[in-house]
Amino acid sequence: MGTSVVRSRKGIGFDDAVKRIVEALEPERIILFGSRARGDHRVDSDYDLLIELRSLHGSRFELAAKAHEAAQERNFPLDVVVASCEEIETSRLEQADFVCHALEDGLVIYEKSARQWLERA
Repeated sequence: MGTSVVRSRKGIGFDDAVKRIVEALEPERIILFGSRARGDHRVDSDYDLLIELRSLHGSRFELAAKAHEAAQERNFPLDVVVASCEEIETSRLEQADFVCHALEDGLVIYEKSARQWLERA
């Protein structure tokens, strides 16, 4: 994942938080969106993550809480949105504002298929 975006305060940085979320939820993809992805953030801006799961096993609240728990030692504010692959595709096709903005302006920071390809290489 390269150099960590956040390292100034005690606790884990962004890259480590993402790794822990990946281990806890096994997502298909994680997209950083919002001001951090656009580059117009302030120092105290939160990190907005769209976590795409193959399917939702549990409520969105429980899954988001699991992501927050996995990254609980982080040193930055985090906002998490959890959705299934099917929901994201449906929202994309229906041009739902939130998902379209997240997909257009967002940065894919983790993709399961890319990870599997790298592990086989």
